[in-house]
Amino acid sequence: MVGIEGATNAVYLIAGEDEYLREAAIKDIKHKVFKGIKSRQGFNYKIFYGENVGAREIVDRARSFDFLAGRQLILVRNFNVFIPSDKKIILNYLKNPSRLTVLMLEAVGKINLKKDVYKEIHDYSKFIDCAKPLASSMAGWIVKLAAGRKKRIEPAAVQLLKMKLGSSLCVLDSALEKLSLYAGARENITVKDIEASIGFDVSYSAFNFSDAVTRKAPQEALRIIKSMVFNKGDAVKLIGMIAWQFERIIKAKRMLDEGVSARDMAGRLNIHSFFIEKFMRQVKSFNGASIKKALAYIIEADLAMKVGKTEPKIILESLVFKLCSLK
Repeated sequence: MVGIEGATNAVYLIAGEDEYLREAAIKDIKHKVFKGIKSRQGFNYKIFYGENVGAREIVDRARSFDFLAGRQLILVRNFNVFIPSDKKIILNYLKNPSRLTVLMLEAVGKINLKKDVYKEIHDYSKFIDCAKPLASSMAGWIVKLAAGRKKRIEPAAVQLLKMKLGSSLCVLDSALEKLSLYAGARENITVKDIEASIGFDVSYSAFNFSDAVTRKAPQEALRIIKSMVFNKGDAVKLIGMIAWQFERIIKAKRMLDEGVSARDMAGRLNIHSFFIEKFMRQVKSFNGASIKKALAYIIEADLAMKVGKTEPKIILESLVFKLCSLK
């Protein structure tokens, strides 16, 4: 492969489903190409989009660059949408690329390097695999992204981010940027930081609500409601999720009575490992009579909410105190 000063290769094929990894690769190559000449980047960096340009225009740009201008970097986004004939034009260029040009071909999604013209393009380029990371590697990625911001993140916070935000590195990176700013001068990112600075879905709020009720902490339950409910629709949805959470507690009590282990029970009820300890505390805090009363209070609140004669805030506050008074 022909190399140029400041970059290790003349042509890069950057492909995969993960946007964060693709953008990180592009940024790294750009840094290498323009190292030491930042004032000229705007003139020497050209972006083409596969859906809006033909291959010949890209090749013409790559070959006609003025050597007096130094070097140039061309990024072709969505290269995967090129028709076969355009891909072959690019392939012919790759066999004898310009010494003054670094060409990046970005393909969004999976590509098969063993068939079509990609096999040959792969032979003439440096391939950067940006496949979606495995779920088992996400904890390591979270720690790495935090470290990039000179922060440490506690294990429980890592697990919570994994559970709530999934495996998108872009989403996780954005969240850690926000968490780093929230933590300020503190070195560690904690579970409390996540709960305070990142919005969570209704199911998470319902779980924490039932946990607060279990611990007879009405003020905490009220705080969860206030941070969650913005309108009647949200309030109805929250009550529905609270009812669902208490139904899971009933099912869990039955399973435990049948001799099912706590871990197997959690798996059947789709309880994340991060929440097993809290959930078991909720299960053990209610007997048969109290859980039936809790469901009756929830159904009563749901009906009042749908009738619409009372403000959602008042209905939910009343529900909190009724549930916290259960023995």
